[in-house]
Amino acid sequence: MRFPCASDHWFGGLLDGINEVSAECQLIVQHVTEAMMFNSATLRLRRMTAVTFLSPVFEDFVEGLAAIIPCPKKNLFIFSVQEDNTSEERVLNVSFSAKPADSRHPETFFSSQYLQERVYLGRAILAKLTHVYVLPFEDNLCVREPCINFEQCLSVLKFGNASDFISSDMYFFRSIIPINTFACRCPPGFTGMNHKYECDTEVNLCYSSPCQNGGTCIRREGGFSCLCREGFTEPEIGLRVAAISNDGALIKQRIEALDRNSAGIPGLLSLAQDTCQPP
Repeated sequence: MRFPCASDHWFGGLLDGINEVSAECQLIVQHVTEAMMFNSATLRLRRMTAVTFLSPVFEDFVEGLAAIIPCPKKNLFIFSVQEDNTSEERVLNVSFSAKPADSRHPETFFSSQYLQERVYLGRAILAKLTHVYVLPFEDNLCVREPCINFEQCLSVLKFGNASDFISSDMYFFRSIIPINTFACRCPPGFTGMNHKYECDTEVNLCYSSPCQNGGTCIRREGGFSCLCREGFTEPEIGLRVAAISNDGALIKQRIEALDRNSAGIPGLLSLAQDTCQPP
């Protein structure tokens, strides 16, 4: 007979008049989002099967990962457990994501690069804590350099399908079947005209007229500068004035003037919130 005690806990027991057997069941439902999958890492565990993993090894594995990342155990989410049938030896692919301890936004996760780095650096500690050996990461997609226009290639997961339940003596686990793919991240200041990942268009940061008090906005790669009117300047203007003109004499004259007194001299400003303000 089963006796529901709470929304996610059940206690059950059997009694034959003399002997009694009881058990506790906990139900955990985790909503897997695109952000969670995009910021995830897949570990390849050597000589491991799904049934063996869903044992006390599972709890030790979660504690070990939380220790080397680091993050609270409750902020670590294992959403995929898949046996690799293409490998000659028994290999289990375990995909997970993790949130920082101080995370307030529900969609804030550690990046996949950070997770891979932490696991790589702490793999000896993880093996000692969990008796699980993590194989080196494989990146067969980005090694072909599929991204153009100097984008950064990122190996990511996308939702594919849901698998059947995997059962063991301790767990019923329903894994998702992710799709291994890649994403291209544009350099700062660039986007795509038709698709954002193409990175073939430079963002015009002067479009919003960021220079105040009549300053002239000048586009720069990955940013902008402001050419201020006379009487409006910034303390760091001398660091940017050389970009105004190719006339060496003019540049030298203006830098010398700025060294004496930055007020009242037109000049260039770097990216800032308060541009071209009175001295």
